Amino acid sequence: MAGYRRFRAPTTDGGMLADPGWDEQLKLLAENRRSRAASQVRWSGVATAELALSARRQVFAKAAAAAGPAGGFDAETPLVVSGHQPELFHPGVLIKNLALDRLAKRAGGVGVHLVIDSDLCRSASIVAPRGPAERPAHESLVCGAVGVATPYEERRIGDEECLRAFPATVERALAGLIDSPLVAGVWPAVGQAVDGPGHLATVLSAARRALQADWQDRTIELPLSAVCDTDGFRAFAAELLVRCEEVRESYNAALADYRVAHRLRTPAQPLPDLAPPGGGRVETPFLLRSDNGLVFTSRAYTKMVRSCRLGCPCGPRS
Repeated sequence: MAGYRRFRAPTTDGGMLADPGWDEQLKLLAENRRSRAASQVRWSGVATAELALSARRQVFAKAAAAAGPAGGFDAETPLVVSGHQPELFHPGVLIKNLALDRLAKRAGGVGVHLVIDSDLCRSASIVAPRGPAERPAHESLVCGAVGVATPYEERRIGDEECLRAFPATVERALAGLIDSPLVAGVWPAVGQAVDGPGHLATVLSAARRALQADWQDRTIELPLSAVCDTDGFRAFAAELLVRCEEVRESYNAALADYRVAHRLRTPAQPLPDLAPPGGGRVETPFLLRSDNGLVFTSRAYTKMVRSCRLGCPCGPRS
């Protein structure tokens, strides 16, 4: 059984937990690059190093298309990648992004923040303190229209008036507790982003980027949905589909190991197992977002893909 380390958040004011430590992280980055260059693994017929180079070019191209050219970077520049859902951020998200930028600069590379817009947006709100300090309470402050859970990639703003008025809503709730809340300073960027595509993820990310820009952060940003629309991800996904039975066995074994280590008795935690093969089909760890259906692949299909590799529609494009 794999060993799982337990971490505890620092209890001191201003404390921060970083694991691995800063110097160890630089060593791991260098080792990762050496390992990738020497790897004999092929993804849909493409060598790991070649696929990585292609994927990096596309990541930079998509980031430039979304937010302007990433000056001074090219496909050989080391990438340090992190990510988070595009929700209203808390200090932990900011610390992670600042650490990402610091590590990337030390490595002579660039940090990439992935906006995890594939996750569901269940509530466009935050929980804020209110009331006198002697009798504190809390309330939910909404910044957008309430609706059914929808992936951030598709979640629209809904109630633009509510969104624009959000700083005033926060200031009223915090009156007597916190003077000049941070939201007032970053929300103008949200107002500018509202005139764009109209997605909630875009406008909420704009607030965080405005704050990070004040700290000379040069991290580039890209939605996960855009990364999934690259040849590199297609080759990765195709390989998982071709090797679906191996993937299923490894996936379920890792879940079983995790449940034992954390004494979980519910089979749905942290995620349900992939179903046993049946009817010539094998369940894969993907979801069809349009109807929340599961993705299956057939043994006949995987046999066909193995025979044609790059000539098949799911392989990397030329």
